[in-house]
Amino acid sequence: WGTEIDFIEITVAVSYSDTFRIGAENIPATGYSDGMHINISIPPVKEGSLRPWEELELPLKSEIEISIRHELEHIFQTDFRYFVDKDEYDIINHVDEDDMETSMGTYLTLPEEVSAHIMGFDQVSKTRNDLLFHIDVLIGEYLQSKHITNKDAVSIRKCWHDWIDRNVQILAA
Repeated sequence: WGTEIDFIEITVAVSYSDTFRIGAENIPATGYSDGMHINISIPPVKEGSLRPWEELELPLKSEIEISIRHELEHIFQTDFRYFVDKDEYDIINHVDEDDMETSMGTYLTLPEEVSAHIMGFDQVSKTRNDLLFHIDVLIGEYLQSKHITNKDAVSIRKCWHDWIDRNVQILAA
């Protein structure tokens, strides 16, 4: 069941960048062992114009929610195992790990990453179709950036859909 802890620590850093970017880790910036760190990069406000993130407030908010829920899943996996201790939780059905063509493909089919990604997207999904759409977009981004191959994308999608079918209770389409 893991060690009992009294609290988790969350640190957040906001910085300027040319583009929006949300990143997270399941270790706070202070080095405390239980918690998470969120990095938010935003474009600077140009004089005489609207704040550039105002138009994207909902997607930015959703990205933050996805990142936080993803990292919370990792915290549950290590420090609060009873939240995720289900018969089907650690079962990952996909082609043999050796059949993955990229390290990113292998990473995205690790049991702890499958559940963390899916539960992150589940946080902002109202229906199963929403959840599947978010997953397809992410896999498409990895494919477009050549982090994974077409073969990996098919395997990842199959793996994630199978995990959803067995573990996610969301409204039907």
